[in-house]
Amino acid sequence: CTFGKIVKCELCKSSASKLGPVWSGALYDKVLCFKILDTIKQPHFKKSPEARKIILSLITEIEQPFYYDIHKISGRFLQDTPGMEFIMNELKKSGFSSTRTQFSDTSIKTDAKICDIAKVIRISDKQQQPKRTK
Repeated sequence: CTFGKIVKCELCKSSASKLGPVWSGALYDKVLCFKILDTIKQPHFKKSPEARKIILSLITEIEQPFYYDIHKISGRFLQDTPGMEFIMNELKKSGFSSTRTQFSDTSIKTDAKICDIAKVIRISDKQQQPKRTK
């Protein structure tokens, strides 16, 4: 990738900046995360549900360098924002990996492309529309 190069988004045709180079290696040491989990279970540490939640999210988060903000993508296509679990389950049904990310409450990490995510958002929007009765 070239830093600052302006490109057109293939899906929505808007302008975007390409960034790079980007670190694409592991962001967390999972062995260390498991050790931390064991440590915070010990009685002399305060049991913090929030600390446990953060460490568990680091362990389960897939190692993709980027994440997608579902609210922003939904807004771009003027669609209602579906639930995160719905998005991740639909992507998994299509053969993609998908997890939440600790970087943003409204975002996921996935190996799917943005067009795959947009497709799931559109499916969700159609499923949420009220059924018309005659």
